[in-house]
Order: sequence, then structure tokens, then C-alpha cells
Amino acid sequence: MDFIKNKPWITGVLVALLLVGGYLWLGRIKTTVGVTGDGSMVVPVDSVSLVVTAAGSGASAGDAIASGEANLLRLTDLTLNTMGKDAEINKSFYQVSPQSDGKFIMVSAMNIKSKSVSKTSDLIRLLFTNGANSISAVTFIPKDAANVEEKVRTEAIKDARVKAEVLAKVTGKNVGNLISISDDNGILGGSVNEKPGFYTNFETVKVEKKLTVVFEIQ
Repeated sequence: MDFIKNKPWITGVLVALLLVGGYLWLGRIKTTVGVTGDGSMVVPVDSVSLVVTAAGSGASAGDAIASGEANLLRLTDLTLNTMGKDAEINKSFYQVSPQSDGKFIMVSAMNIKSKSVSKTSDLIRLLFTNGANSISAVTFIPKDAANVEEKVRTEAIKDARVKAEVLAKVTGKNVGNLISISDDNGILGGSVNEKPGFYTNFETVKVEKKLTVVFEIQ
């Protein structure tokens, strides 16, 4: 302390260094704005996919499994007869559970994918009327899906920048570099719950994407 007291100019240097350091530190703090960008395209449909569940019950676990398998096999045959033999069918879920009345129930699900998109309504109707418990995740897949998604993403980013520029203009600033993008990880989809929803346009699908984009404001 005596050393500093005897050399007052050192105090001035220290204060100056603190001021410069503080200025540089503040200069590193970036002002940002986050906006949601929307992108969409109407494109040709390539195929349709859906998830179908079926159940069976019985006095024993074996009886429930036999009943459930018979129901699932019937729905599989209906699908192949309706959509064609090239339809892709994969079992995705299988569960057997005891019930409070002492019986057992077996629930299973299968994923269906087919290019016979125009027959979607017929298939849904047949599955529901022949014992399907539920039909969900009805998804129309566009042709060249990866390229389509990239184009929709690009459109969403452009939309986000336009929105950011509007906000920046209000404060008298400009939009700078793109800082980050948060994707909704979704591209398209739909579901059918109690009764079939009959689709009217099987040739095209509207692909949509939302992105949360953060820009630097300068």
C-alpha cells in the first residue's frame, strides 16, 4: 500500500486497465433475437405409412396370445389384399397383461408402409371394421423426402431472417450472423382416432417445418 501511495500514477494505470478490461468484456456480449421461421411446400406423395394395433383376450396367457395373433394375422391379410403384396408390414409392439378378472389380454401393433396411397381410405375402413383397436401416425411420405425437407428448412430460415429484420429495424439495428437453429424434428403427419378420416387428395402433401432461429443483432 505504501508503494502505491508513494507512486500515485500507479493507481491511475490500474483504473485505466480496469476500464479497458471492462469495455473489452462488454464488447464480447452479443445482443441476439430469437424468432420462429415457417417453411412449407406442396409436393408429390410417394407412399403412406401407419400404425395399427390389435388385441386378443383369453382365460390364460396362451389363449390371449392365440386370439391376438389370429386378429393380427387377419388384419395383415386384409392389408396385403388391399394395398398389394409389396406392402411392408413389420410387428412393432407385443404385450401380454393379466386382468383384474383373472383373464389375460394381448396387445400388438404393426407398422404398415405402402406406395398404394390412393387405397388409404379403403384400408382404414377395412381395418376398423375387422377388429383393429386403433390406427395412428398416418403419414404421407413425399417423393425425395430428404431433398424436400432441406428445401423447407431453407425456406424456414429465410422466413426467420425476414422476421428478425423487422424486429431489428424497430430498434435501429441490423441482423448479423446466424447464431443457432432449433429444429422441431417433424416434417409431416396425421392420425385417425375413433373413425376413419377419408382423405381426398392422394397425389400431393403439404410439407411444413418450424425452426427457432437465433440471430445476432448489430
